[in-house]
Amino acid sequence: MLGEFLTILSAMIWAFSSIFYKAGLKEMKPTTVNTIRPVVALFFLAGILIITGNFKEILDLTGRDLLYIVLATIFGLVMGDLLYMFSLRAVGIARTYPISNTYPIFTIFLASLFLGEIVGLKVIFGSILIITAIFLISEKSFDLDIKKGVFFALGASFFWGASMTVMKLAMGSISPLVFSTVRMGIFASFLLIYTMKYEKIEFLKINKSWIIVALGGILDLGVGILLFLKALTYIDVSRAAPLNGTAPIFAIIFAIILTNEKISLRIILGVILSFLGILIIL
Repeated sequence: MLGEFLTILSAMIWAFSSIFYKAGLKEMKPTTVNTIRPVVALFFLAGILIITGNFKEILDLTGRDLLYIVLATIFGLVMGDLLYMFSLRAVGIARTYPISNTYPIFTIFLASLFLGEIVGLKVIFGSILIITAIFLISEKSFDLDIKKGVFFALGASFFWGASMTVMKLAMGSISPLVFSTVRMGIFASFLLIYTMKYEKIEFLKINKSWIIVALGGILDLGVGILLFLKALTYIDVSRAAPLNGTAPIFAIIFAIILTNEKISLRIILGVILSFLGILIIL
């Protein structure tokens, strides 16, 4: 049960971090916010690596290990997030959010295909309940008319699922801390090149919003990802993905509690279905 607990905890932390990002976005550009996150998380992870004395493990990484890290970075943080942004611009959050969060289905399929994981009916049924819950908490005006945006959202979902599958492969030979640190170093370097060229002034202007986003980055890309990777050392990714897919549900709950967002019958039903899905998978 430890793996399941860590997965759900990571989903809660990822959801909670969205509150910090929402606050920071009131005064900062999305691209600047997206750069602060991994840069601060990199320092946080590297600091832990140094304190624990495990920094030398980076030198022991094999070519295969580095391939896993690069693939997970490209699939999840580059391709997945990029397609998600394209979909948001094309069809808006009401359509993008639920479609892109169907990634547990792709993860289950890929884990069965490439990892040989045996997926039981309980996991499949629980996953369907969680995905249904995500659709319920989305806006009523959902439709599938805008094919391009829907294609982008499905692409994001697929690459996020692929990233999780590669993460599971990597956990067989790389510690979660080393994996997270190197992966974040690649991602942060990629974003810094753009930011320092086009948004250097805003990035270097450390104010209240900057600090809020930085805290969100530590929670999201630091603590949250470490917990999820640690969970993958205990349970199959086909089991972890649907549990982690509850993050949007927790985000709604936190938004209602902390920002006084309105609650509706759809949201209530969505939350109930989501937790039923969790119980079935557990």
